Amino acid sequence: MKLKPIIESLLDIDLYKFNMQAVMLSHHPELVGEYCFKCRNTGVRFTPGMFEEINAQIAHLCSLTFREDELAYLRSIRFMKQSYVEFMRLWRPLGNYVETGLSPEGELTVNITGPLYIATLFEIYLLEIVNEVYFRMQYDYDVLLSSARERLNAKIDAFNSGRYTFKFAEFGCRRRLSREWMDEAVLTLRDRLENGNMVGTSDVYFAMKYGLTPVGTYAHEFVQMYQGIDSIPLSYTNHYAMQDWYDYYRGDNGTALTDTVPPICSFAILTAPWSTTTPASATTAATRMSGARRSLPTTKSTALTRDRSSCCSATAWTSTGRRNCTIISGTKRKSLSASAPS
Repeated sequence: MKLKPIIESLLDIDLYKFNMQAVMLSHHPELVGEYCFKCRNTGVRFTPGMFEEINAQIAHLCSLTFREDELAYLRSIRFMKQSYVEFMRLWRPLGNYVETGLSPEGELTVNITGPLYIATLFEIYLLEIVNEVYFRMQYDYDVLLSSARERLNAKIDAFNSGRYTFKFAEFGCRRRLSREWMDEAVLTLRDRLENGNMVGTSDVYFAMKYGLTPVGTYAHEFVQMYQGIDSIPLSYTNHYAMQDWYDYYRGDNGTALTDTVPPICSFAILTAPWSTTTPASATTAATRMSGARRSLPTTKSTALTRDRSSCCSATAWTSTGRRNCTIISGTKRKSLSASAPS
């Protein structure tokens, strides 16, 4: 490895990945999944040196296990079940689930195939690795870091002056410039924001490190996973996804993501007991589910960046059949952190 280890803790991942994995393991351990990396920016070329470094970083990732203090932190999260945390004591990333390739034109391929409850965690780790290797080896990193600091300072000034008044959760780990920069950005936001605008971070490691609230429920991929099960009609994927979610968490961890399928399909299935135990939806955070109407806006939750361009797609299938089901997630190659430079 030419660079320092990019992943130093298996907690360096979005909370929603653990939340989804727990339900997948409990309710659908038979599902097999395939995640495929796709860079959607045109003209991006990965060099053989980058490819070698990415593989070395993946090998390092697969040497990690959860430490006792990390397991203790997971137990401290209210809705984390003891049985799931004990599973994580045994779990570690295995390199034989991952296949990488580089075309003569410099197109990078990364495929993860295996039980879906295992494959899902790789997505964030690999995006963190690919992003940082590319930025450190393609550009003058110090220039990028300087620009990122300028942009972050400008955003903080806008919050502190009252120009921005909304609250947000930091969700930068899959789109970050580097682990070093995310560490600095999260700490700076925590210490310099004067009006309590940041409610937490999705990155479990930095939540633990800096005493922040870990934030997240589930991602679009959770609902889309059900679209890959032939026995479930497509129009009912939200229904069965939320049924399993409610069954596992029993009304806790109850923020619903309603924009995977048309909102009217989502709101139509939010009946008691779900509507009385789900306090908010990610798209209409202040709206009671029992009073949802067709005319409700579908504005996405506020975040510092929503750009998407690099992504992983996934297909889920069972022994009884397979449906073509693509899961898209990721961020622009040119803007990979809450305030990474363009």
